[in-house]
Amino acid sequence: MPVTGIPDVSPSRGTVLSIYALAYFASFGNPLVMPLLPFIAAEFSLSPLELGLMISMYALPGACVIPVFGVLEDRLGRKPILLGGILLCAVSSFMCFLSSGYTWLVFWRACQGLAVTPLEALYNTLVTDHFRGEERVRQIGRCASILYIGVATFPLLSGVVLALAGWRAAFLLPVFMGIPVFLLWLRRPMRYDASSAPSLDSYLTNVRALLSSRTLLSLYGARMLMALIMFGVVYAYLPALVTDRLGASPHLVGPMFSVFSASLAVSCLSAGRVVRAVSMPRIGLWCGLAVALGLLGMWLTPSIALLPPALALYGGAQGMLTALVTVGVAGCATPDTRATILSLFSTLFRASQTLAPFVCGWLFVSGGFTLLYGAGAAAACGLGLQCRAAFKRVTGGAE
Repeated sequence: MPVTGIPDVSPSRGTVLSIYALAYFASFGNPLVMPLLPFIAAEFSLSPLELGLMISMYALPGACVIPVFGVLEDRLGRKPILLGGILLCAVSSFMCFLSSGYTWLVFWRACQGLAVTPLEALYNTLVTDHFRGEERVRQIGRCASILYIGVATFPLLSGVVLALAGWRAAFLLPVFMGIPVFLLWLRRPMRYDASSAPSLDSYLTNVRALLSSRTLLSLYGARMLMALIMFGVVYAYLPALVTDRLGASPHLVGPMFSVFSASLAVSCLSAGRVVRAVSMPRIGLWCGLAVALGLLGMWLTPSIALLPPALALYGGAQGMLTALVTVGVAGCATPDTRATILSLFSTLFRASQTLAPFVCGWLFVSGGFTLLYGAGAAAACGLGLQCRAAFKRVTGGAE
């Protein structure tokens, strides 16, 4: 894969830790607010639809402008967007804390999402700016693992603050966490120099050429399919699988999600070591088949006690593919188009996340768990073949 424009000099330990801090900070989004929703609904007497706007209005504005942020990062540099995003996030979070009405709370939640959106793609851009080869795989895997750790821990932190000081105080967490992250990056030099970027015409020509690349389109498609399976099959229907099909207590839904999240994090952390031992095309094929087996295991399991191994198998394969597909996309881009290409990658992920409940809801209504998990397993087999072909092109045909 292309690695031009990356010096051999390793980044400082401070830079690496700053990237990790950014990855953790960018994960707070909806995990922060989930424990707060019942209390917000009670205070403002909200309907389920109005409460849902707290989630959708966080995601919608950012999803519409992610590519714009990517273009700005490539043309103006990484730091202005990074620092501006953190600053706007801190301000909008503080205004959520001060909001006296539901309308203003939703408005500032939308601003919060708009601020965090560029950060979600930017940490992968920074990793790709600073690393190449196997070390790039390892660092992208670590950042993905840190992101999943954030998704798992922010609800706990938010719950503690909720218990001690009420739901409004929980919105101060991004303020206090954002300040040190802002200071970490304030004077830190960036490896990518926007002043050396090509003319706008050359830049647009390069982006168009990349977006017509079969390799990049295959990787984009793989990421969309992964999101459809994860958010449409697992996230949306695991609670119903636990309570309705297996007849278990609703209290076991949380621990089942924890098993899934833990396997994602561990798998992402091990991506670098696995790539040293096994070729990327084989990993892609095997992980696709493992996703299919995990889904079939969830569908066929007769007991809640046998569900965790199926979730762990699926989560481990999903995490590995997440890291490697991200590496492949980042490696396709040149330094002056990298933020744009990764931002489009994030946009497609969010679009698939939005579409997944509708597609899988239709499958569930049409054929219940059998059609839902059967279609998911079939799609996962196709995912494995697609990743194998895409990774072969990324690695120059090496099997």
